[in-house]
Amino acid sequence: MILLAISLIAVLPGISQTRYHKRYHHPLATKAPVIVMPPAAVQTAFTQHFADVTGEKWNKMASGGWIAAFMQDSLKMNTQFDSSGNWIATHTLYTADNIPTNIAGDIKVKYPNVAILDAIRVERNDVAAYYMVDVNDQGTTMSLLANDQGIVTE
Repeated sequence: MILLAISLIAVLPGISQTRYHKRYHHPLATKAPVIVMPPAAVQTAFTQHFADVTGEKWNKMASGGWIAAFMQDSLKMNTQFDSSGNWIATHTLYTADNIPTNIAGDIKVKYPNVAILDAIRVERNDVAAYYMVDVNDQGTTMSLLANDQGIVTE
């Protein structure tokens, strides 16, 4: 019995290492990721909305829609289309340094003690464009909303 127990103790680590090796070093795990391309209708719609953009990266959403991430005018952007190519929304990321001056100015007037962190301009087909601006007010982060005219709400 003692001999059997010692042999099991000696063999088990070897078996577990073999399984570990096969699981984590599988040949398919080292291949490059697959590049995902949307249907032709989505690509055509994207080109119509963003004619001067190249190098976009596509992701398929669980809902069947598509999101393209890209740069335009030195700004990070993403846009969303449904599977038929209908535009749904576009998000543009601004830093504290490149947020439109009318938006930053209105925030500084209404909230003189806050520091602007960043902002996202949201364009959707069902509402007017607006900005979601993250600010730091003495250690507390909060979000403000503003429209293209710079009117700020909480």
